[in-house]
Amino acid sequence: MITHTMLVSFADPISDSDLDQFVSDIEKSMRDTGVVETFSARHHIPVPGEEVIPAFIATAVLQFGVADRDALVALFAAPGQERSSTSGRPVTRTRPPGSTTGRRREQRPEGCPVNDL
Repeated sequence: MITHTMLVSFADPISDSDLDQFVSDIEKSMRDTGVVETFSARHHIPVPGEEVIPAFIATAVLQFGVADRDALVALFAAPGQERSSTSGRPVTRTRPPGSTTGRRREQRPEGCPVNDL
């Protein structure tokens, strides 16, 4: 079993309802691949002092459990995955679809080792 952990961060504040919808959309897209065996998601829990390191604060943490490396590859070949116009590699939106200010974070290139957590 491989557990893939996805840290989701937003440049601007996002409401709980928008975050819940974003997480739900990701979960549905990933489950539609047929390879997801487990899924969990948690909102960030603020603690005093963390504001001094905003780059390390995730808005939410998502975990997908898949059987093996082939299933992990299938997970990220899911319909709806976008491709970078510059590198051609898959990218993950860091804002809900339809938002006007979004950044994209490129995923690891093919062949990059994946840690089994």
